[in-house]
Amino acid sequence: MKQSFFRLLVRLALLCLLSIPAIFVVEHFSGPVHATGGSSGGLSVFFGYAEDKETNNPPPGAFPVPWSGAPNTIFLGGPVVGQTACGALPLCYDAGAIRLDNNGSSDVTIDKVSVDIHSSIPGGKVFSLWGSFTVPAGKSVILTENPPNNNPNYDNFDTSGYPKGNCTPLSVEPTATFTIGGVPTTVVDSTHILDTHGIDLGSCKPKQNESIPWAQAGTLGVNAPTVTLSPVTASQVVGQQVTETATALDSSGNGLANTPVSFSVTGGPDAGQSGTVATDSTGHASFSYTGTAPGTDTVVATITSNGTFQSNQASIVWTSSGTPSWSGADIGSSPLAGSDSLNNGVWTIAGSGRDIGG
Repeated sequence: MKQSFFRLLVRLALLCLLSIPAIFVVEHFSGPVHATGGSSGGLSVFFGYAEDKETNNPPPGAFPVPWSGAPNTIFLGGPVVGQTACGALPLCYDAGAIRLDNNGSSDVTIDKVSVDIHSSIPGGKVFSLWGSFTVPAGKSVILTENPPNNNPNYDNFDTSGYPKGNCTPLSVEPTATFTIGGVPTTVVDSTHILDTHGIDLGSCKPKQNESIPWAQAGTLGVNAPTVTLSPVTASQVVGQQVTETATALDSSGNGLANTPVSFSVTGGPDAGQSGTVATDSTGHASFSYTGTAPGTDTVVATITSNGTFQSNQASIVWTSSGTPSWSGADIGSSPLAGSDSLNNGVWTIAGSGRDIGG
């Protein structure tokens, strides 16, 4: 009887424990460290934006987590120190951010990271702050403003402010180029996280906190595909066609078949021309267009395969036609029929044979 009563008490205690709601305390450093998605053996790339100024607190869930101090995370950045923008806070952040999760079993060394925020338009900028670093297996690296050895204690990665004060959404997508083993791979920020949806939210009315949580943009490393345009440079006469060929390869160097390739003329007299072509069985797709005016076009190609990846840039130089609209050919010659000298009066020339027209 006593044993049965004891078992009943234990069961009641367990039921009480299970009925108590869990309580979580969330700080910037808490949350999952690695993405559940992404491919093993490579780097998962995430973009976010972090702002925690006292005068403009982020809404719940907006600040990118994990952050500085998170387990298994290397933080290559630092806060703004002693600026009026922080209010009463001694430190604060106002910057774009990149997170790299190494889901594989081998360390990955990044030679260089270059972030392009609208450099193709006035007021844009290219950032390259972090130098070479390693993402250890099973860990994460976060890149943001004021990294070690490059820390002037101000907002040197404020990716929302280029162009500064812009309140009209921009369609130009930010990009981040990662060089691994001398090979660059560009990941496109197609959802406009680094540029806070294409506007400078902190400068426009009503003023808003710019924080955006992490979102995966692509993968790098052994599983990342590549897309290459050729020819890299070409010259053509206005009014004629030029053809650019994209080669899409998987991480093993095999052609990606039946993969849509988006071609776009991003700059020059023919900016805006575009087209989408699926690759053939070997991973090749070609795009042709006609030049409309003299100048230099910039062409890029983009593929989407577990992320959005952009090719190298190709330059097309268009020149005006220097040839006449007519043509001629040698029709031979006839012997001299006669000669005379002209002193005064009229000189009449007569001849025979076929005219030039035949």
